Amino acid sequence: MRATTDHIAPYLTALIVLMLAASVACAQTTRPNLVGYTPDGTAPGPPQTLPDLIAFQSDRSGNMDIWTMLADGTILEQITTHAGYDGAPALSPDGTKIAFHSDRWGVDGSFDIFVIDLPTRALYLMTTCVCDEVTPCWSPDGSRIAYCSDYGPTGAFEVRVVDVSDLAAPGIPTKLTNYNPREYDLEGEAAPSWGANGYITYAAQRGHPGLWSIWATDPDTRDTHEVVGHVGAAGGQDPAWSPDAAQIAYVNMQSGTPSSHNEDIYLAPADGVLPNLGYALTQDSVIGSTGTADQDACWSPSGPNIYFSRHSHDTGQADIFVVSNGDGSAANLTNRPDGFDAYPSAISYSTFWDVPSGHWAYFEIEACQRAGIVSGYGDATYQPDRAVNRDQMAVYISPAVADGDENVPEFTDTPSFPDVDEAHWALDYIEYAVSQNVVAGYGDGTYHPEYEVTRDQMAVYVARSLVAPEGEAGLADYIPADPRNFPDVASDFWSYRHVEYCVENGVVAGYLDGYYHPEYAVTRDQMAVYVARAFGLVS
Repeated sequence: MRATTDHIAPYLTALIVLMLAASVACAQTTRPNLVGYTPDGTAPGPPQTLPDLIAFQSDRSGNMDIWTMLADGTILEQITTHAGYDGAPALSPDGTKIAFHSDRWGVDGSFDIFVIDLPTRALYLMTTCVCDEVTPCWSPDGSRIAYCSDYGPTGAFEVRVVDVSDLAAPGIPTKLTNYNPREYDLEGEAAPSWGANGYITYAAQRGHPGLWSIWATDPDTRDTHEVVGHVGAAGGQDPAWSPDAAQIAYVNMQSGTPSSHNEDIYLAPADGVLPNLGYALTQDSVIGSTGTADQDACWSPSGPNIYFSRHSHDTGQADIFVVSNGDGSAANLTNRPDGFDAYPSAISYSTFWDVPSGHWAYFEIEACQRAGIVSGYGDATYQPDRAVNRDQMAVYISPAVADGDENVPEFTDTPSFPDVDEAHWALDYIEYAVSQNVVAGYGDGTYHPEYEVTRDQMAVYVARSLVAPEGEAGLADYIPADPRNFPDVASDFWSYRHVEYCVENGVVAGYLDGYYHPEYAVTRDQMAVYVARAFGLVS
């Protein structure tokens, strides 16, 4: 039996982070700038067309490292830099971390599981077994990682799970599968995938010489069942749950011949009704004397596309492809005839680390960023829960009214307010909002840029901006529909007409309790929603 050091991993992690920091790519926190991003050169569309972010392993730097790119093959970024082998990346559900296997720590050249935190580029060691631990995948909530380990008396791979809720102190790995392989079955289990239904699926040879099938195990209850029946000696590899856990993509060779090794991506229903071998999604013609292998399938977050790598058995070359789940057409995303790009992992792209694709205002915030209205903070965060001040409000509103930040003119006249002088960072935006009759100062002649904006005030600003430059004059003939929408915005409330105007134009809505809560401070995520809806940045 091989020795293991799994039990001391929590004590080594802090040291490993310091030791390995130098081997990580530059510790930047920026994100690709998608202002005006259009893959086809046309005008920016609604944010639902944002590309997926793909992590993959590549030799384009001379070593096998982890890279990311957008799903159209653009905006490449190197994530790790290591003289050895970093592979099998897995993006966390929130897009802020990548798990991967690497030989950078293994004292005998073996592989361990690492996690890199993308905002800080800090590197964390999750496992320290003197054995190979490979192909990680994340739990749906991002608190655990499943992977394959060949620790044991036979050297066969089994699936293990480690708690990574605290990257600095990962838990002790636990064995998920406990299958005792026979002499002909030393592969054991391979390539886990964690589905939205809570089950971990993996390829396994269980009781059938040379035959693979796909199984699923609940890591909490240990309920285990076969999902896809025996698919042959070269089939059943690389299973991947669809986003809704209704289907499984996997590798099979049934469309080729054993001599051609022409493996393809198959789809099968995950209903457990056997046999359910599914159908071939990719059927690439044989290239060269030994064909191609379509492997490493992963789904796009929305489900219609599947990313995979196509390997040439002749040359060892590989590229990342995408295939439509609808029509089966495949496109090469990396197209490096002499390179090796493989093992894709995809999530919906997020410009800001703290606004993942699951955030309630994700589309609106991304739309505002693409339109050049917001840019976030220097650490690539958006800070969606932060309250909006009156100066920040003008920075949101003015570019929207002007149809782009570049159209907000530089202000060179005498400032309108004594507390917004020539040195104020938002002078141009505040003065433009004044010129468009969107904002005005207080009775004492000041603007008070530091004051937080409340929801009643924001309705006034947005309503005026929709009829700019007329301002209040443009709302003079507006008569709100009866009955009014909110019990806490009475007909004699000071911004009643503005709130109702925003409601009728699809800009605002109330809370689940049926109230508008005009007294609540407006947060940055809400601000983006106001602006994106008001100016048609989202469909």
